[in-house]
Amino acid sequence: TGVNKDDALRQAKLNYLEAIEGDPLRSHPYFWAGFVPIGDVSAIQFSTWGFWSFYLLGILGACFLFLAIFFWRRK
Repeated sequence: TGVNKDDALRQAKLNYLEAIEGDPLRSHPYFWAGFVPIGDVSAIQFSTWGFWSFYLLGILGACFLFLAIFFWRRK
């Protein structure tokens, strides 16, 4: 959602701790403290073309496969 990765990880840890409130065993840092951001922590930017290109490639691939089978069986 445009949030930096370290902020998102912090919020996920807080949500986890809030969800298991009352369970002292699962709230131990062993279960949540091992996740540490390393490297570029800026927000991930998604492009709309990158999202739709997979669908377009899948449709073209299916059409090619259909035509290949059609002409192979036609022989």
